[in-house]
Amino acid sequence: KALDAARADLGASFAVRQRLDDREPEDDATRRAALREIVERCTRANDVLDERAEEFDRLRDLAAHVEDALDALPARASAVRGRMPLAAAALEGLRAAYAPTALGAVADNVEEAGERLAFADAELAEARQALAADKRGEAVVGVRGAEDAVVQAERLLAAIDQLATDLAAARQQLAVARAETERDLAEAQALLRAGTGAGTGLAAQVAAAQAAMAALD
Repeated sequence: KALDAARADLGASFAVRQRLDDREPEDDATRRAALREIVERCTRANDVLDERAEEFDRLRDLAAHVEDALDALPARASAVRGRMPLAAAALEGLRAAYAPTALGAVADNVEEAGERLAFADAELAEARQALAADKRGEAVVGVRGAEDAVVQAERLLAAIDQLATDLAAARQQLAVARAETERDLAEAQALLRAGTGAGTGLAAQVAAAQAAMAALD
């Protein structure tokens, strides 16, 4: 798409240049507008390609060893597929321990990882066919798609483990915060019983804190 967009802008720029160079002269305003259009289109074409420069470089590098990538990727995809049962079990454990709202970001990650791996398998099959037909460019694009799909699958499964770690840490932090709040409540209640907290709004604060603690239960 980037190449097509750049070609379209350059083709249009060339057409404008041809109009300026024909036998019919343009007035100054028309000529300035045409030159401005040429500059804008060429700049846009350059920017579009610059944005994809890293990807183009990656494709060129991949083209140099596409056979190696084709040989290596199936094992990597298989390793990710082997992690899926453990990830599914971990997700079930999280469902048993936490509310559904805490798991929304990863609830479908195992299924989505499976879809990415299926896509990678299909891309690799097409890449092999393309390479066999001496269509190296198509093979490179297929391998690139498979690589991205495998990486996405890895990240989807890793996100489940990361969430488990984050939730466990949050639970520990909550336990510490709860203990501190209970100590503060005990001190505040002692002040109220002694009458030293009267008229300070302390009673309302204690009631709000007790309600919040009850909601945690």
